[in-house]
Amino acid sequence: MANISQSAGQVFRTVANRGRIVVSNNRRQIRVLGPLQVVIDDAPAELRGRIPRALLGRLVIAHGETVPVERLVSDLWDGRPPASALSVLQVQVHKLRRVLEPQRPRRAAAEIVVSEAPGYALRLAVGEVDAWQFEDGLGKYENLIRDRGDALDPAERCRILDTVLADWHGPALASFAEQHWAAAEAARLTDLRLLAAESRARAALELDRPVEVVTGLRALVQRRPDREESTRLLATAQYRLGQQAAALATLRRTREYLGAELGVDPGRRLQDLEISILTQSDALDGPASSVATPPPERRARYPRQRAAALAAARIAREQGIRLVWLVDSTGSDAGTPADTVAAALRAQSWTVVRARCRAGDTRPVRVWAEIADRLGGGAGMVAGSLSGAGEYDIARTIVRRCRASTPQQPVALVLDELQHGDPATWRILRLITHWLRRSPVLVVLTARTADADPELRATAAALADRTAAWEESITPPVERPNE
Repeated sequence: MANISQSAGQVFRTVANRGRIVVSNNRRQIRVLGPLQVVIDDAPAELRGRIPRALLGRLVIAHGETVPVERLVSDLWDGRPPASALSVLQVQVHKLRRVLEPQRPRRAAAEIVVSEAPGYALRLAVGEVDAWQFEDGLGKYENLIRDRGDALDPAERCRILDTVLADWHGPALASFAEQHWAAAEAARLTDLRLLAAESRARAALELDRPVEVVTGLRALVQRRPDREESTRLLATAQYRLGQQAAALATLRRTREYLGAELGVDPGRRLQDLEISILTQSDALDGPASSVATPPPERRARYPRQRAAALAAARIAREQGIRLVWLVDSTGSDAGTPADTVAAALRAQSWTVVRARCRAGDTRPVRVWAEIADRLGGGAGMVAGSLSGAGEYDIARTIVRRCRASTPQQPVALVLDELQHGDPATWRILRLITHWLRRSPVLVVLTARTADADPELRATAAALADRTAAWEESITPPVERPNE
């Protein structure tokens, strides 16, 4: 498991070790991981003028340490301060204090932007500055990796890193992109963000969630073809999704960039990956899915269901969303029709996302929340469903993520054991089917006839115009050799 602080070298420094950062009531929020924003009591605060905004940014990157007046004057005026710079600075400090402490009595001592020889310092809690909070969260993650090692499962790693990365809303220090004093800190924070994104991608691949990796890394690799680890993770995920040509193109772009810009070849790991893709090495296959996958000799079973699903897939590609119902009375947990269908769709370059409805789950809509998360974006919807996220929000998230994926590849949503669903489960299905009616999406739904809920049949009837197949296995399939 990669160690972030080892990878980053001197890039990573724990926030708590710098300056004197206080613990306060978190009424303020300073956001610099994107355009500068100041929020006071949950409302945006207006900080007008270049100098006070730059002053705040300069104090933020000092991480609570005192910045000498001479340094502030030089930085704020780009090394060419006017004769009145000191008096102007005092006025701007006063303006900044009024914005950050609107309730402070006029003659009371400042508590946020404090005067401390030989200059000024920013006294805020870690959680009140997004850049500090991001780095602190990353430091805590690093400590967990060091202390628990492999005991920290990939799902937990994804959850932690999703929370850490949620602080970002644009490029680091975006409002100060032209300021020389911000360049080094912006580059350092960006490197940390990339390292965190790569760590999250590795965890997602361990969970066999390649869609999340492609969604998270595609734009990053386009901007930074020099990052070989990002390229490796993206190409691996693309290959697992059946996008062999895209995976090779990703590797080729990085190889060409390294050769043209640096005069070097890709590292050994990228070279080995390219060979593995070209030879279709079994080593690139993902780990076993949480949904049971049949052994190879059984994957050619259920030919009727396979043919029906592939026919429906062709219609969905051309005419929009279609549903396939696989109702299986055999009760077998191995070699199900859905396994055969999912494998066939992957072989035809469909993105296949799968989840199961669980008996006794107090929130059966969790199956849809899991689908949303596996389409990309971490564990946010599962966490939301457990804390009361609405059906509409879950459905809207699935629709948005399907639409983001379908320009590159059609999407198949496979939902197992839907006899355990409840009315909310079926309402979400109806919403998704309506909203994605023109999108190349196939929804494969499985249930056991003996346990089928009347709501299932009612939903199937309501969606009959979008149902391409209803396949019911009355007897166990005949064992056949692999085709």
